[in-house]
Amino acid sequence: MRRRIASLFLSAAVVAAIELSSPGAARADGADPADVEAPVTMDDLQEATEPYGEWLDTAEYGRVWRPDQAVVGDDFEPYLTNGHWIAADEGWAFESAWVWGWAPFHYGRWLWDARHTRWLWSPDLVWGPAWVQWRTIADTVAWLPLPPRTVTVDARLYAPLWVAVETRSFLRPDLPHYRIAPSSQVLAGRAAPPALPPRSGPVAPLRRRPPRTTTAAARPAPPPRAPPATRQKPPAGH
Repeated sequence: MRRRIASLFLSAAVVAAIELSSPGAARADGADPADVEAPVTMDDLQEATEPYGEWLDTAEYGRVWRPDQAVVGDDFEPYLTNGHWIAADEGWAFESAWVWGWAPFHYGRWLWDARHTRWLWSPDLVWGPAWVQWRTIADTVAWLPLPPRTVTVDARLYAPLWVAVETRSFLRPDLPHYRIAPSSQVLAGRAAPPALPPRSGPVAPLRRRPPRTTTAAARPAPPPRAPPATRQKPPAGH
C-alpha cells in the first residue's frame, strides 16, 4: 500500500513538473513563452533576420546573411551601428536597438568580405555577450568583430576595421560620433576587454530569444483572401 501511495505521489510530481515547464504554464504565469530557456535553432535565426537582409550560399564562407543597406545604412559596422555597450554578468554585451539585433550580435560571427566591401554574418547556435576581439590601453578601448573560426583573414585588411573610442566615451549610446583612429599602441595593447564597473544593482536580463510577438510580426503577411462569392437569387416569377 505504501509503495502504491509513493508511486502516486511521484507520478503527480512528474506531471506537475511537466506542466510548470510548458509554454502554457509560462503564459499562465504572465511570462513570455519565448523567455523560457530553450535552445535557439537555425530556423529561429533565419526567421528573425530574413525580413531585414538576404541569405546567401557562398563558396568561401558557406551560408551567410547580408543586412539590407536600406535597413542598416551604407556605413553599417557590426558592434558599432545603432547600439551601445552594457555591463552584463557574462561580460560586456552589445545592446542593439534593432528588433532583430538579439540574433547577429550574440549568435555567430561577422566577417568582412573585402572583394565586395560588405559585412556578412555567419550564424552559430552558441550565445555570447559579443563576439569581438578587444584591445585596451589607459585611455582607449578598441574592438574588432571576430571572424568565424573556419575563415582565415588577412590581418592587414582587418587593421582599418578596428573601432576605437576614448574610455570615457565607451558607454555612450551614440558611439559612431566618438570614434577615433586606433593608434599602433592600441592595436598592440593588452588583448582583453576593459574592466567591468563595480556592480551597483541588478542587471537587466539579456534577451536570448525573440519574443513571440516579434517573430510573428517579422513573418510576411499572408495574401488577402477574396470574399466568398454570393449566389444571385433568380428573378421573381422564375
